[in-house]
Amino acid sequence: MLSVYHNARGFFDAETRHLFEELAINISFALTTFRLERQRQAVMEALQSSEQRDQLRSSTLESVARGLPLPEEERHLTDLIYQSSSEAMGVTDAQNRIITVNPAFTQMTGYTLEEAYGKSPGILKSGKHDDAFFTAMWQQGPWPRPKVC
Repeated sequence: MLSVYHNARGFFDAETRHLFEELAINISFALTTFRLERQRQAVMEALQSSEQRDQLRSSTLESVARGLPLPEEERHLTDLIYQSSSEAMGVTDAQNRIITVNPAFTQMTGYTLEEAYGKSPGILKSGKHDDAFFTAMWQQGPWPRPKVC
């Protein structure tokens, strides 16, 4: 909570109130960023040794490939990575409907989970490209960085 007082009633005009609102939004963003960075650092420390990374990657991929549930520790680490990643990520179901998105997705696209849930990733199309563009794009992957549509 941010509180700013002045003893004169009506002292803050609309422009000043707007600046205070922007300041509160920026502080909130910074605090969220600090929290996510702490989580990211915790994940990196947990995965510091290459043996741990390789073992986690191998066992996670094997579990996913076999349709097995992940052990609790791996689920926790996987969730931390997903939630604290600076890359926008979303998960779709078998019908290509969005079932979850991470905070970076919301920050980059402006779509909250509630807005994106149940929709096709096609909601991100800008309207500047035809279907042939997207077919070619998906055939080119994997990419070093996500492509912006």
